Amino acid sequence: MFTTDMKEKTNKCVDIDDLDADTVRRMLLFMYTDTLDDLQYESAKNLYFAAVKYNIVSLKHRCSNFLKQNILLTNCCDILFLADKNQDEDLKNAENDEAVLFSDQWKNVEKNHPQLTLEVFRAVYMKNRRSKEHTQS
Repeated sequence: MFTTDMKEKTNKCVDIDDLDADTVRRMLLFMYTDTLDDLQYESAKNLYFAAVKYNIVSLKHRCSNFLKQNILLTNCCDILFLADKNQDEDLKNAENDEAVLFSDQWKNVEKNHPQLTLEVFRAVYMKNRRSKEHTQS
């Protein structure tokens, strides 16, 4: 951007409209130091988005792992939508707790996203099937 005839060369500035300053700061800090300090749910979601956008695979994996470890009934569908939007099957299949299927958030997913609902049910079925095969062996 700075070496070709683009506005960033003229302005000597890159505008990133879809990321907040804290996310950009954390992303750059990670790129230079490989650290993620004081990560919280919202900052992990924002960094996950940035990692996908800029194809920072190691940051995406770290944020994905954090999100998987912090799935709650209150945020499970939000994480499911994030995973689905970014075609992240590992994150999408992270939470298969039956309690999720009876939450108000899940009822909204069933109503408005039937294809995603089918994918989740298929993943739950396959997980249960593998578990049964393991115990029978």
